[in-house]
Amino acid sequence: MKQKKAINEKKIIASLAVLLVLIIDQFFKNFAENFVVTTCNRGIAFGIGGDFTILILIVVGLVFWILTQEKRFLPTIGLALIFAGGISNVVDRIYFGCVRDFITLGSFPSFNLADSAIIIGAIIMSFNFFAENRI
Repeated sequence: MKQKKAINEKKIIASLAVLLVLIIDQFFKNFAENFVVTTCNRGIAFGIGGDFTILILIVVGLVFWILTQEKRFLPTIGLALIFAGGISNVVDRIYFGCVRDFITLGSFPSFNLADSAIIIGAIIMSFNFFAENRI
Protein backbone atom coordinates (compact mmCIF):
# COMPACT_ATOMS: atom_id res chain seq x y z
CA MET A 1 0.00 0.00 0.00
CA LYS A 2 2.85 2.37 0.85
CA GLN A 3 4.48 1.86 -2.58
CA LYS A 4 1.17 2.59 -4.37
CA LYS A 5 0.78 5.81 -2.36
CA ALA A 6 4.33 6.88 -3.32
CA ILE A 7 3.56 6.23 -7.00
CA ASN A 8 0.38 8.31 -6.75
CA GLU A 9 2.31 11.15 -5.07
CA LYS A 10 4.88 11.08 -7.91
CA LYS A 11 2.07 11.26 -10.47
CA ILE A 12 0.53 14.24 -8.68
CA ILE A 13 3.87 16.05 -8.44
CA ALA A 14 4.63 15.31 -12.10
CA SER A 15 1.18 16.54 -13.16
CA LEU A 16 1.60 19.74 -11.15
CA ALA A 17 5.06 20.31 -12.67
CA VAL A 18 3.62 19.90 -16.17
CA LEU A 19 0.74 22.28 -15.48
CA LEU A 20 2.97 24.90 -13.82
CA VAL A 21 5.54 24.89 -16.63
CA LEU A 22 2.81 25.09 -19.27
CA ILE A 23 0.92 27.92 -17.56
CA ILE A 24 3.99 29.96 -16.58
CA ASP A 25 5.67 29.56 -19.98
CA GLN A 26 2.55 30.56 -21.91
CA PHE A 27 1.91 33.48 -19.56
CA PHE A 28 5.42 34.87 -20.00
CA LYS A 29 5.36 34.32 -23.78
CA ASN A 30 2.13 36.34 -23.99
CA PHE A 31 3.53 38.98 -21.63
CA ALA A 32 6.76 39.19 -23.62
CA GLU A 33 4.91 39.73 -26.90
CA ASN A 34 3.49 42.94 -25.45
CA PHE A 35 6.59 44.30 -23.75
CA VAL A 36 9.80 42.92 -25.27
CA VAL A 37 11.09 41.67 -28.59
CA THR A 38 10.17 38.07 -29.33
CA THR A 39 11.61 35.76 -31.96
CA CYS A 40 9.48 33.39 -34.00
CA ASN A 41 11.48 30.14 -34.08
CA ARG A 42 10.27 27.76 -36.79
CA GLY A 43 13.17 25.33 -36.35
CA ILE A 44 14.12 23.07 -33.49
CA ALA A 45 16.66 23.77 -30.75
CA PHE A 46 18.25 27.18 -31.21
CA GLY A 47 16.47 27.69 -34.55
CA ILE A 48 18.23 24.80 -36.32
CA GLY A 49 16.45 23.37 -39.35
CA GLY A 50 12.95 23.72 -40.71
CA ASP A 51 9.52 22.52 -39.67
CA PHE A 52 9.88 19.39 -37.55
CA THR A 53 6.40 19.50 -35.96
CA ILE A 54 5.57 15.84 -36.70
CA LEU A 55 8.93 14.63 -35.37
CA ILE A 56 8.53 16.82 -32.28
CA LEU A 57 5.05 15.41 -31.63
CA ILE A 58 6.45 11.87 -31.87
CA VAL A 59 9.27 12.69 -29.44
CA VAL A 60 6.90 14.42 -26.99
CA GLY A 61 4.56 11.41 -27.20
CA LEU A 62 7.46 9.06 -26.51
CA VAL A 63 8.55 11.15 -23.51
CA PHE A 64 4.98 11.02 -22.19
CA TRP A 65 4.87 7.24 -22.55
CA ILE A 66 8.20 6.85 -20.72
CA LEU A 67 6.94 9.27 -18.04
CA THR A 68 3.84 7.13 -17.44
CA GLN A 69 6.05 4.04 -16.97
CA GLU A 70 8.65 5.63 -14.68
CA LYS A 71 8.50 4.71 -11.00
CA ARG A 72 11.54 6.57 -9.60
CA PHE A 73 11.18 10.11 -8.26
CA LEU A 74 14.05 12.04 -9.94
CA PRO A 75 13.49 10.61 -13.42
CA THR A 76 9.76 11.31 -13.05
CA ILE A 77 10.49 14.99 -12.35
CA GLY A 78 13.06 15.21 -15.15
CA LEU A 79 10.70 13.61 -17.67
CA ALA A 80 7.80 15.80 -16.49
CA LEU A 81 9.87 18.94 -17.13
CA ILE A 82 10.95 17.69 -20.58
CA PHE A 83 7.35 16.78 -21.44
CA ALA A 84 5.97 20.10 -20.15
CA GLY A 85 8.49 22.16 -22.11
CA GLY A 86 7.82 20.11 -25.22
CA ILE A 87 4.05 20.48 -24.90
CA SER A 88 4.25 24.23 -24.34
CA ASN A 89 6.40 24.64 -27.46
CA VAL A 90 4.00 22.39 -29.44
CA VAL A 91 1.14 24.67 -28.34
CA ASP A 92 3.08 27.59 -29.83
CA ARG A 93 3.68 25.71 -33.09
CA ILE A 94 -0.02 24.87 -33.42
CA TYR A 95 -1.41 28.31 -32.53
CA PHE A 96 1.33 30.63 -33.77
CA GLY A 97 3.14 28.59 -36.44
CA CYS A 98 6.40 28.87 -34.50
CA VAL A 99 7.86 28.80 -31.00
CA ARG A 100 7.96 32.22 -29.37
CA ASP A 101 11.38 32.90 -27.86
CA PHE A 102 11.98 35.98 -25.74
CA ILE A 103 15.00 35.44 -23.48
CA THR A 104 18.26 36.71 -24.94
CA LEU A 105 21.62 36.34 -23.22
CA GLY A 106 24.47 37.90 -25.16
CA SER A 107 25.21 36.11 -28.41
CA PHE A 108 23.45 32.91 -27.30
CA PRO A 109 20.35 32.10 -29.43
CA SER A 110 17.10 33.32 -27.88
CA PHE A 111 15.00 30.84 -25.93
CA ASN A 112 11.99 30.63 -23.61
CA LEU A 113 11.01 29.12 -20.26
CA ALA A 114 9.84 25.87 -21.89
CA ASP A 115 13.32 25.43 -23.37
CA SER A 116 14.75 25.99 -19.88
CA ALA A 117 12.42 23.33 -18.46
CA ILE A 118 13.59 20.87 -21.12
CA ILE A 119 17.25 21.59 -20.31
CA ILE A 120 16.68 21.32 -16.54
CA GLY A 121 14.79 18.05 -17.08
CA ALA A 122 17.67 16.69 -19.19
CA ILE A 123 20.17 17.72 -16.48
CA ILE A 124 18.09 15.91 -13.85
CA MET A 125 17.93 12.80 -16.04
CA SER A 126 21.69 12.92 -16.66
CA PHE A 127 22.47 13.45 -12.98
CA ASN A 128 20.23 10.53 -12.05
CA PHE A 129 21.83 8.29 -14.68
CA PHE A 130 25.35 9.07 -13.52
CA ALA A 131 24.43 8.78 -9.83
CA GLU A 132 22.78 5.38 -10.35
CA ASN A 133 25.61 4.06 -12.49
CA ARG A 134 28.42 5.69 -10.49
CA ILE A 135 30.05 6.97 -13.66
